[in-house]
Amino acid sequence: MPNWDYLSKLVKWILSCLVFFALPFLLIAFGFGQRWKVQEKESIDRLFHRLDGILIVIRRREATDAYISALLTKLFDIAEKSNRPIKVLSAGIKVLKERFLGALRFTIVNDEGTAVPSLSDGTLPSHALSKLFQATQAIIDEDPVKIKNVNCLMFLSRKKAGVFISIVPMTWECSYMPTKSRNGRSWRSWINAPNS
Repeated sequence: MPNWDYLSKLVKWILSCLVFFALPFLLIAFGFGQRWKVQEKESIDRLFHRLDGILIVIRRREATDAYISALLTKLFDIAEKSNRPIKVLSAGIKVLKERFLGALRFTIVNDEGTAVPSLSDGTLPSHALSKLFQATQAIIDEDPVKIKNVNCLMFLSRKKAGVFISIVPMTWECSYMPTKSRNGRSWRSWINAPNS
């Protein structure tokens, strides 16, 4: 025969445990779960906001030739203002080569059209260097006769923001030369871009 007195006490004890222990525990766990969901959502929103910012920066610099041109222009501006431009150029070129490992090859040309060996990675053939120098000078001088006389179509496929781009497979070749322009000394660049 069951002991009803014992069973009723057991049921009361279980109900009181549920009311005083389990229910508060479940409410606390539910509250923590809700709070964690809110924190997780805020964290994800922050990360997506950061990702949007990064994508905007990447989108603004999606044209690799323009980005590299901007970096090189900044380097040459710093070198031009320095007391030791060759040393500054050498250090800057080293940093860019480390940053774009294996993607950049430099040919720095003086104002006579000859390569500066201490700043160049090998040299272009002298004929190509001569044509490049003549074409760049013609474009800087904005002389249509000179531009027509120089067969620069094999070197220049398009002109973009002072950067002359030619199709050469798999490497960026950056050539800079100091030139005399109407407003004094300035640097002009020529970048061979990979076929894109």
